[in-house]
Amino acid sequence: MSKERLEEIKKRTLISTSTFGDIEVIHIEYHDYDWLIEQAERAIDYDNKLISIEDNKQYVSELLEQNKRYREELDVIGEVINSVDDADEINDRILKSMEEDE
Repeated sequence: MSKERLEEIKKRTLISTSTFGDIEVIHIEYHDYDWLIEQAERAIDYDNKLISIEDNKQYVSELLEQNKRYREELDVIGEVINSVDDADEINDRILKSMEEDE
């Protein structure tokens, strides 16, 4: 949601009291109304996705663990590259490291 757009809408919106009592009526441009509805729908979709993620904490946990293993492998690769001058030896060590991880 664009904060700037929201501020523009606030400036263009007129609030008045109706002749039917203390009811406040808001006058808003139709394209602004459409945009606000669209943003509300996007927020609902986003909330639903978050709920889905919370329901799948195991999946998220597995992804975090996988990322941790990948980071560790990248550290090993970095160490191999720093300690070896021969490209073939680097490839051999990387492949060996990856096979051990499986």
